[in-house]
Amino acid sequence: MLLGELGLLKLVVSDQVFEEVERNLQEKAPAALSAFDKFRRALNWEILPYPPRELVIEAAAHIAPKDAPILAAAMMANPQRLITLDVRHFKTEQVLSYSNLVIQTPGELLLDIRNLLAIGLATRASAEQE
Repeated sequence: MLLGELGLLKLVVSDQVFEEVERNLQEKAPAALSAFDKFRRALNWEILPYPPRELVIEAAAHIAPKDAPILAAAMMANPQRLITLDVRHFKTEQVLSYSNLVIQTPGELLLDIRNLLAIGLATRASAEQE
């Protein structure tokens, strides 16, 4: 999230994700709702609208029905990466093949960023030596 706050990443989120987080917090950790609300307001999110019903129904053939609206919204947005901790539902061969999205955990995204930075730094050092 810090990378988004710094403007290094564009934070795009489905409205359903916020709804799911709020529902889970209300059920499991109601005291955390105000902190989540502050967090939600602090960052410059691009919030995706609810996808068309037909796309949700189609996505539900490939993922758990509760996650179908999120997958459908992501497919409509066509992001460079879909970042999720829900690997059980989103990182299946069926979902990856159907969606054609790069789906990663936050840790995998950070590893990619580290690798890109290392390549960039090595290239720069090599150019400076020439």
